[in-house]
Amino acid sequence: MNKVDEDKKYLIDKSIEEWKALSQYIMDIDKSYSNYITIITAISSFTVALLEIINLKYCDSPNETLSYIFYIVPIAFIVVFGYMGYQFRITAILRGHLASLEDKINKELGEDIFMWNSSLVEVYMAHNNVPNNTLMIPILIFVLGITTLCVMETFKTGTLLFNILYWILMVALSGLVLIPFFKNGDIRKKTYKTEEIIKKYNQYIGGKQK
Repeated sequence: MNKVDEDKKYLIDKSIEEWKALSQYIMDIDKSYSNYITIITAISSFTVALLEIINLKYCDSPNETLSYIFYIVPIAFIVVFGYMGYQFRITAILRGHLASLEDKINKELGEDIFMWNSSLVEVYMAHNNVPNNTLMIPILIFVLGITTLCVMETFKTGTLLFNILYWILMVALSGLVLIPFFKNGDIRKKTYKTEEIIKKYNQYIGGKQK
């Protein structure tokens, strides 16, 4: 084996090592999504139980403190969706990078072997997959339904000014959390373009060093 072949094999091996490590990382993130419902349920149950204890011990009016659960639920939604958005963004970045890496490996091997994050994701997840493309719709309907209930209940509990300020803040935070979900497709395509990323990275580093 000559020097060129050795260098080529070394680069392919290193690329495959990176592909394995990052693909495993994405799989670990995907597995964690099933835990979110459990976390939400646990937090909600604990909060309700805590409020019930406080209500029984310190309040004269039945369910006085329980009414404040409707202020907590929207905050819990924002925290959970914020973390999910962070994880989704990492996945989108990695899938774009791995798609580029797969294409480069396949080109060097002369055969389409690595396809999961490139061809398969693009054809059967980004396209031709109605459930995946509309996944956020039923989730948003559920969240909007619960939020509507919370809005009605909070306006029965707190002062008008406090409720207006509270819900303005919740809407603003919700926008910050939810909008990035709809940009992940574009992020995946952008992170495929390695040369442009390196160019931007060098610009950022150059700007910091000045």
